Amino acid sequence: MPATIIKSARPAREKVEKLLEEIRKMVLTELDQKLTREEKKINSTRNHQQYKARKKMIEEKIMRLEHIQKLNYLTACLKGDALQAVRECAITPENYDVVRKVVTVKFG
Repeated sequence: MPATIIKSARPAREKVEKLLEEIRKMVLTELDQKLTREEKKINSTRNHQQYKARKKMIEEKIMRLEHIQKLNYLTACLKGDALQAVRECAITPENYDVVRKVVTVKFG
């Protein structure tokens, strides 16, 4: 029985080996290298449009957040000197603009 299985698997193995050999002979280059100048320009434009749409969506989501949520997100992202600079500020909606200004003025 095992000999029969091995014998029947030989043609498949030979096909796989042949395919692997063909793959080794292929010149694999990045897709961008094969694109024409016009195709690259179209891709670049499409990527820029997707970036702008995503940026707008994120900005709109941020605008809908309450100041207290923004302040929590902001302070959670701060480390080191930036965190020390705002550590004394109470976490209240009114302090969001204060904390943001402190961080912007001191750290850019």
